[in-house]
Amino acid sequence: MGGASGPGGSARPFRVLALDGGGIRGYYTARLLELLLTAAGGDPERDDCGAAFDLVVGTSTGSLIGAALAAGVPLTRISTLYRDRGAAIFPRPAPTGRWSLLWCARHWRRASADANALRRELDDLFGKATLRELHARRGIALCVTATDLRAARPRVFGTPHAEIHRGSADLPLVDACIASCSAPMLLPPMRPLIVGDEGALWCDGGLWATSPVEVALAEALAMTADDRPIEMLSVGTCAMPVPAAVLARLPGTGIGLWIRGLRALQVTGDAQAAAAVETVRRLVPQLRRPVRFVRLRDPEPTDAEASIVRLDHSTPAALEMMERLARRGAELNGATGDLTGADRSWLSALLRPAAVERPVSVEDAAASGR
Repeated sequence: MGGASGPGGSARPFRVLALDGGGIRGYYTARLLELLLTAAGGDPERDDCGAAFDLVVGTSTGSLIGAALAAGVPLTRISTLYRDRGAAIFPRPAPTGRWSLLWCARHWRRASADANALRRELDDLFGKATLRELHARRGIALCVTATDLRAARPRVFGTPHAEIHRGSADLPLVDACIASCSAPMLLPPMRPLIVGDEGALWCDGGLWATSPVEVALAEALAMTADDRPIEMLSVGTCAMPVPAAVLARLPGTGIGLWIRGLRALQVTGDAQAAAAVETVRRLVPQLRRPVRFVRLRDPEPTDAEASIVRLDHSTPAALEMMERLARRGAELNGATGDLTGADRSWLSALLRPAAVERPVSVEDAAASGR
């Protein structure tokens, strides 16, 4: 649970959702939110959870979930995508045993995941909608993180809610998500599709912002007046420990330790996410303005569980394990969990279905005669 000062003032709180990266572990995130929504009395097959937020920020797999929620896609459809289509997107997961070097050799010049399969699924979700069109239709600001591989610099693609994002406003949602998800070795980097980024190569935002909480907080502060309360919900993908049996072999271990199951990506991503969350926790009390920061608690996987759940494994065993972890996570964050009563009540109220006033798009206004 993140430290926070309680929201104050009369203005309606500015609500923010920040979603971590983590490959196929996004299934855990989607299922956790589904279970919490159900516990709050909602219907994850139909309810528009994204409408509860003014700003959604996502990294990598979190960009996919965040864009879908911002677009009004129900949680059940999102989790079903991971469960039913994960194997098509990750057809050649990295092994953890003696075949690791062979896997590296086979994928020396090509990514292991299927970018075309991912694009087909995202096309089905978003069609040709751009960041600008999403904002006009829904009135929700969206930001997704990426990395310019050529320049080794961070990049944030966003809706035109701020001048700084107007250059990327006409980027299709599909391309923004694929750029953010293009983790090294898993998916190939993308060529630039917007003016001004010629020569860039976009890849995974998780290289610098596995947890985009710092981006989300900075964006929210820039979008709000000093007296408007901010409420931010941060959701992870359940960090996986390095099994003790692996660490016992650490002395004398070279590259073999880091290529097994893409461990270098997983360890650095999980550690960096934890650091970002802790930074925001420490920063919030110093802001001298009403900000509530809530980071959902994740269960602590055992070594056996961590050996099954990895960034690119969508096997039935891995999906079942993420389902179990999500249920444990729902207990940690639910009515019987160890969160403070105030934060439990706030989370339940936030996820409960409610009518939210949003701008009406030009197309909807024409159709309704307004």
